[in-house]
Amino acid sequence: ENVWGLTAGSDWGVLQAIGFAGLVALLFIAVPARLRWLVGLLLLVAYQFQLNSSWLTSVLSSTHGGLEGALSWGAMLVMATALGDLFHDATKGRRWFPATSAGVLVLGLLLAFVVPVSKNRVSASYVLIALGASDLIFWCFHMFDERFGRSIPILREWGRNSLLLYVIYGVLLGIFVAPGIPGWYELAPVWLVALEALFIVGTLSWIGWVLDRRHFYVTL
Repeated sequence: ENVWGLTAGSDWGVLQAIGFAGLVALLFIAVPARLRWLVGLLLLVAYQFQLNSSWLTSVLSSTHGGLEGALSWGAMLVMATALGDLFHDATKGRRWFPATSAGVLVLGLLLAFVVPVSKNRVSASYVLIALGASDLIFWCFHMFDERFGRSIPILREWGRNSLLLYVIYGVLLGIFVAPGIPGWYELAPVWLVALEALFIVGTLSWIGWVLDRRHFYVTL
C-alpha cells in the first residue's frame, strides 16, 4: 500500500516498524558481530543521507517514520544484535559492553550537533542515543541482579509477555478512547488521568503476574 499508493494515508504503526526492522536484521544476523556493527552504521548513514535529500516530508507525515523510517529502525536493530552478542560473550566481551554502549551514546550526542535528535524523523542521532542509553540502563539492571541475586518482579513479568501486554494495552486504552467523551479522555482532569493510568498499569501488571505464575508466555 505504501509503495503503490493503493490507499491514502495507510496505517503504519509500531508493530509494522518492528516487523520490518526484524526482516532487515535477519539479512545480516549470520555475519560476524563486528561486520554486523559496520553494516548497521552504513544503513544508518544511507538512511540519514536519503532523509536529508528527499525523504523528510514522507517520513514526517507517517507514524514511526513509515516505510522509509523503518530502514533506520532496521539499522538500530542490526547494531543492537551486535551489542547483544558482546554482552553474551561472558569471557571476553561482557566487560566491554558498558564502555561500548557509552561510546554509542556519546557518538549520538556528538552527532546531535549536526543532525536533529528526533524520534519522528528516526534520525541517526536519535537512534544512536536511544541505543546507547537503553543498553546502559539494561546494564544497570543486570548489575542489580548480579549484586543482589534477584530481578525486579514487575519488569521480569512485563518482559516475558511484552508483545501480548502491548496488545492488551491497546484494548484497555480503548475503554477511554472509544466512548468519544472529551472529559473522559482528551480533556480529562489530571486526577482522572492519574486514575486511568493507574488502572491500565495495574491491570497489565496483574495480567503479567498471573501469566508468569502459570508459565504462559507468548513469543515470536
